[in-house]
Amino acid sequence: MRISHPAVLSRRRLVLSGSAAAVSLLPWRIGSAQSTWPTKPLRLVVPFAPGGSSEIVARAVAAEMSKTIGQNVFVDNKPGAAGNIAMQEVANSTDEHTLILGHIGTLAVNPYIFPKLAYDANRDFAPITLVSKVPSRGTGPMLTDLMAGRLQAAAVGAPALLPFIKAGKLRCIATGTAQRLPQLPDVPTVAEQGFKGFEMTQWYGLMAPSKWPKAHLAKLETEAVKAARSPLVKEKLSQETALAVGNTSAEFDAFIKSEQARWKPVIARAQIKPEGMG
Repeated sequence: MRISHPAVLSRRRLVLSGSAAAVSLLPWRIGSAQSTWPTKPLRLVVPFAPGGSSEIVARAVAAEMSKTIGQNVFVDNKPGAAGNIAMQEVANSTDEHTLILGHIGTLAVNPYIFPKLAYDANRDFAPITLVSKVPSRGTGPMLTDLMAGRLQAAAVGAPALLPFIKAGKLRCIATGTAQRLPQLPDVPTVAEQGFKGFEMTQWYGLMAPSKWPKAHLAKLETEAVKAARSPLVKEKLSQETALAVGNTSAEFDAFIKSEQARWKPVIARAQIKPEGMG
């Protein structure tokens, strides 16, 4: 039997105790590293020109997310090719800090209009949350032409138009929603004017590249849903005739698929093609 000096045992215990402490600290450090994302400001790409409904929605949710996600969220307008340029850029991004404002056009219409896209709306993107529903290609430029008299009529998202309607500079003759807008109670819907079953609403939701780590996507969903459901965002979007939603990623994914199923036969039946394509 070997008997060690008490001082030696004490040192051994100290060493073992230190090793145990080092081992126990390791998982905490790993978890801490994961929880530090995002490590820099998040870039929210809006695939349309400034001044439209999409920017109003994006800035509202970005400002609220900046309060809780640990970094600023800034909006970056990237118009062109009906939103396809921005979608391709974000799909190919590798910094894990670039997301995009998805839209009925880029997610449910473009895949069936353009014969070849450099991105796959379902494969390359992960739905985060549906931010809002009410708020056309390039609302800003179209509104400029409308106010200048170069257009006699247009179908444009309500948020960008509401101030001009209330000021008497534009007249709204119909809304594409299923029910009348609370902000425009005297304006009948298209369905009320003889086109039964007509409903056309724009919608916007946050999307991130599907190759992001699941932990990043989960954290983004938590913060985005919280922002979309916040009283400030609800109030801001309500003033712009948009309805704040803030559903789960699974619910948003199901919604996108239902919209794709609705628009695919419509586009095929009408033989809709991009401008410049015969």
